Amino acid sequence: SGGNIEPINDKEILNTLIYLVKQRRDSIESFKASARNDLIEKEKKEIEIINQFLPKQLNEDEIRKIVEIFFSNNNISSIKEMGKIMNHLKTNYSEVIDMSVAGKIAKKLLEN
Repeated sequence: SGGNIEPINDKEILNTLIYLVKQRRDSIESFKASARNDLIEKEKKEIEIINQFLPKQLNEDEIRKIVEIFFSNNNISSIKEMGKIMNHLKTNYSEVIDMSVAGKIAKKLLEN
């Protein structure tokens, strides 16, 4: 065939791995609904393998601290401003934060 094929860069690889983990987490949620523990375990093992190639992910407490600091520094108090925090997290932490977890944390903090 031919043509110039561009190699993929590290960011594209990272984004692909993050997407693969997200897919598996979504599958786990679906499998919980149908009580398919065998498939849940399979997905969890795959996540463990993929995570070996990702930077260490921040835990919920670490994510909560980042969100709280952002809210405080930017006077965020309304769920209407959810886009601001998500944009901040995606821009600055996308490689080390599970965005779905971050979204849940931010929403919960704004509801209180």
